[in-house]
Amino acid sequence: MPFYVTSPFKPTPQLLIQGTPSYVFGSLNDKTAPTFGYVLSDSGNGTTSTVVFQITQGNIPIPGALITIIGTANAAGAYNTTNATLLTVVVNPQGVATVTFLGAGTSASASDGGQVSIPQIEVGDNLTVAIVAALPATSAPVAAVVGSTIVGRSTSATLTLPASSAAFPSTLAGVTAVIQGSNVDRDDHYNTIGTIVTGGTAGSTYDWQSGQGQATTPAVLADGNVNVLSFRFYRLQITAATGAGYVVGAIMQ
Repeated sequence: MPFYVTSPFKPTPQLLIQGTPSYVFGSLNDKTAPTFGYVLSDSGNGTTSTVVFQITQGNIPIPGALITIIGTANAAGAYNTTNATLLTVVVNPQGVATVTFLGAGTSASASDGGQVSIPQIEVGDNLTVAIVAALPATSAPVAAVVGSTIVGRSTSATLTLPASSAAFPSTLAGVTAVIQGSNVDRDDHYNTIGTIVTGGTAGSTYDWQSGQGQATTPAVLADGNVNVLSFRFYRLQITAATGAGYVVGAIMQ
């Protein structure tokens, strides 16, 4: 089991804070502001756009992140874009970034102006061929705060299989994922309490909520009370898959 650590020296499970998704497969850096900058120049060959900008805030972006640009004028504004996927990123020591993404603009490199915003993205854990061959793959656990009442509380889980890209290639298919619960954080104490997806494929997101009964695709919540779970620990487990690729999973109460 590549992600769940069975050693007693393992890190303490992260605390499940009510109303906040806790990532157990992959991660999302929600402590850092989006990357922001000002366009210096741009160009394009009709298929790929290249934009050079000065970073003024945030981390160096990574391929696979989503870039939004406003205010450019070259090529009749063709380099303005919303949530285009970054193909390549090169940043010099002065914080000047050169990025490429798919775009229809056609022009030689020329000075331009405008603003760039690149939010933090979810980064998945890599289910390699070897991991898929040795399934199940079990996530890190989260510890829930169990109070004197569970009125008004339900448990939900989200599993994302990112679409294949140059930065994060994926051939995942036939994915079955479950959510498990236990009152003791020991591998042999966990039991499956719900099925998130059966037959999942790359490029899709699947949701599960306590009380919905048997999962469907897309999931449909059943009528009635969803306050049915009160375990101390939760985790996700992938029990079947073919291919290889990336996975992001979060649990929330």
